[in-house]
Amino acid sequence: MMEEETENEDFYTLLNIAPEATEAEIKTAHKQLCILFHPDKHSSNPELKESAQTMFSKVQSAYEVLSDPEKRALYDAYGVKGLQTGLDIVKYCTTREEILAECKAQERIRKELEKTAIANAVSFMGARIDARSILEPDGFSNMDISEMWLRQSIQTEFSQRDTMLLGGALLVDRGRGFGSGSTTFRHTLGHGRWWEAEARLGSKQELTMRYQTEVAPGLDGNASVSVDTGADLSVNGSLVRNLGHGFRGLLDFSAQQQSQAMKSGIFFETNHLWASAVVQFALPDSNIEITAESPITEDLKIKGGLKIGLVTGSINIGAEKTIVDNDNRIGANLELNMLEGVFVEFQYTRMSQTYSIPVHVADEIIPATVLIAAVAPVLAYFALKQLCIDPYLRREEAREKSEARRRSRRVVERDRSDALAAVQLMKETVGRRIEEEDSVNGLVIMQAFYGQLISNEFDDDDDDDFPRLTEVTVPLQCLVIKSALRLQKSSKAGLPGFYDPTPDEPKSLRVRYRFMGAVHEVTVKDDQGLTIPLKKHKLVVPQ
Repeated sequence: MMEEETENEDFYTLLNIAPEATEAEIKTAHKQLCILFHPDKHSSNPELKESAQTMFSKVQSAYEVLSDPEKRALYDAYGVKGLQTGLDIVKYCTTREEILAECKAQERIRKELEKTAIANAVSFMGARIDARSILEPDGFSNMDISEMWLRQSIQTEFSQRDTMLLGGALLVDRGRGFGSGSTTFRHTLGHGRWWEAEARLGSKQELTMRYQTEVAPGLDGNASVSVDTGADLSVNGSLVRNLGHGFRGLLDFSAQQQSQAMKSGIFFETNHLWASAVVQFALPDSNIEITAESPITEDLKIKGGLKIGLVTGSINIGAEKTIVDNDNRIGANLELNMLEGVFVEFQYTRMSQTYSIPVHVADEIIPATVLIAAVAPVLAYFALKQLCIDPYLRREEAREKSEARRRSRRVVERDRSDALAAVQLMKETVGRRIEEEDSVNGLVIMQAFYGQLISNEFDDDDDDDFPRLTEVTVPLQCLVIKSALRLQKSSKAGLPGFYDPTPDEPKSLRVRYRFMGAVHEVTVKDDQGLTIPLKKHKLVVPQ
């Protein structure tokens, strides 16, 4: 059983070996540290013996994991927690590569399930604003809310195959209210195959049955039948074909008592572009609609669409930006509609909750109203950014930094105590090793410091009880083997006798050493490797 203190231990750094170290390198590093920290060497001093037992157990735990290919693969994928929860994977994976791949796959599934669990409740709220009088005298006072709505759904999983969705909707349209509720049950039959039944109550009572299946490899089919209390029947059927290279084709047919429609479309999707073109043949309005969406940066994407029909046509342009984190997004969309006029919509999405405010700006498409509708979202975004988003982010950053430091104080104190205990164990050995190096004019560590060598000028939270530097002269000397020292490309905080004095902040290691009678000095960043002695480290003595 792993001890609680080793949960965040870097086993590779503890043994001072690379992640790709061979079995022989692991054994050699383990042997050297066992000699250094064996409890029997300190049997005369109970306190030192207890500290030695702690360090010896850590070294043994690291070796037990890294010397076992299956445990090592789990550790590489998940750390120590992976060893405690992922051992079942090795039952059906035979190689280290298979274990790593399976761990990554299960991690992706776990994250997706967590997001799904959070998003089981989905809501959509909105209010339509009538601002067509905005250019008239006292236009702002004549603006009103013409429509409001709320839609909510909750999904419950009875099993891996059975799901129930409960939904409801409320609508207020110029003083008149409407409401409806629905229950949907879905049963999954297998890969790509399911059926569901939906019952809807409200101003219109309706029962719908849907079925989807894989008709052929790369071809999915979907069919639905709906009937209401007036015996009105509607049917729908669609086929979706995977055309390869990111393309999919659609053929859709729907029929009701008074109308029929057929759609044919093609969709294209990559990491950098989503686009579609759909042609609809129907009475009274046949049309063609083209839409596209593309990310400009990691947190900003733009979208646009064009619709041309026998009766009407429209153009829309919009953008969506991630704010604060990936769960918060704001967006705006400008629509020019030949029949209804100019619209601009503002939208805010937080996880599974969406808030929408469409604004009807004008009945006619004229330059003044188009300019207002185009400029308004930009001005609203910059006002929101300056007045709300930026101050919030600054407060959150300061709060998180302060909380992180408070949380880390206890960890730093514990790690510093463990590091000082390890240094005490090394002092008997380090004197002998210095004598051995001096006898051959070899490598002697004169002084070494680890931490923030240059303080952050923006940091006004100095604390003398928690120094931002720690001396590591003794631990480094104990790592010297045959007048050479090599540290791996990883954080040095996990080395024996080291600790992290400034968690989550940049650190460096500065070493002054003597070799062949000359003084050398080198400074490296925390995640850089270090090999000494090297000629380029030699200090030039002024004449």
